Amino acid sequence: QGVLRDALTESLIAEVRGAPDFDKRVKAAYDAAPARFHEPEQLLLWRIVVLDEATAKEVLAAAEGKGGVERWDHLAREKSLDKATSERHGELGFVGPDGQTSVPTVRVPAELYQAAEDVSDGELVSEPLKLGDQWMVLWRRGTRPAKDVSFSEAKEALALEVAEREASARLQTLVA
Repeated sequence: QGVLRDALTESLIAEVRGAPDFDKRVKAAYDAAPARFHEPEQLLLWRIVVLDEATAKEVLAAAEGKGGVERWDHLAREKSLDKATSERHGELGFVGPDGQTSVPTVRVPAELYQAAEDVSDGELVSEPLKLGDQWMVLWRRGTRPAKDVSFSEAKEALALEVAEREASARLQTLVA
């Protein structure tokens, strides 16, 4: 039964791939998922959140220089109001220009990206950032370059996905 099922599945995949409009369906799948194939540059950001400018400037001064990571880690744990990130260096993950992070459920104000985009990887943002009633000290730790996968680069893998999905649907119909 397993061999017959596999043979039937392979036959359905070949049938789907041989359809005259198959390439159009593959292109439609590519166009329907722009976030999968096109990502803007993202910045790896760490932040410490405090209530006032004076504290923010103290944190910034204390974090500069040799041994900054260890001092930053201590400052994040002791000073940051953001308890969700204070135990992990204040790390927000990779942040995009729109404030979306590499954690799908975490979004931050786009101003954080804007404040850090003009400094180099490994540098502290030279001035604390005021957002609402809080002050933030930012450290740009790294960069993930923009990703742009063309249709021609994605076509074969996407064609296999589309063919398998459509063949699976046809198989389910046959079974029903």
